[in-house]
Amino acid sequence: MNAITPSAPLDFLELWRVPTPWGEFAAAMASEGALAVLAFPARDAKAASGSARRSAMAGHPKASFTEQGALPPDAPLRRQLLEFTKGTRRNFDLALALGRRSDFDLAVWRAAAAIRYGERRSYGELSRAIGRPNASRAVGGALGLNPVPLVIPCHRVVRADGAIGGFSGGAGWKERLLEFEGETTSQPRNTQKTRKGQRTNELKRAGLSR
Repeated sequence: MNAITPSAPLDFLELWRVPTPWGEFAAAMASEGALAVLAFPARDAKAASGSARRSAMAGHPKASFTEQGALPPDAPLRRQLLEFTKGTRRNFDLALALGRRSDFDLAVWRAAAAIRYGERRSYGELSRAIGRPNASRAVGGALGLNPVPLVIPCHRVVRADGAIGGFSGGAGWKERLLEFEGETTSQPRNTQKTRKGQRTNELKRAGLSR
């Protein structure tokens, strides 16, 4: 279980490329391996790295960055991302370095982290879960600031009318993640394997996977 708590802002962060079957994520990490930011693959690899830098500055405003190359295959983040893309992992267990964050944002992220794999909640349901029933719009804003989408699964929060809504991981990913989770929870094992392969190919054709 990921501990969603504030931490001391860091002065130095390492930028890593994280290859997966869905494309190359970018991660900003503390030197001891705690995850500060996870950015989704983009058509331009530099765009993912730039997104990670910008997101990190919210919690670590004075941080400088060092490019490190590809994260080793045995690193917990890379291993767990690979397992997730294969449908064999449903939750992440990683040390986080979120930096300085508001109590409201942290409460929203904890509520999002409690949503089970394959399920969905509305922004209004999350606002009620944290005791702020009239704060649906602010909940959406807090989710938009989530520095570690997927690890904190804000993609599982949708609009009350069923519309997908926004996603900090980037356009196109939210709907595909929800479809992927739906397929891996509802299909027999052999069908899951076929559907997962189809989904990976669709992501590649859409330019969302490299």
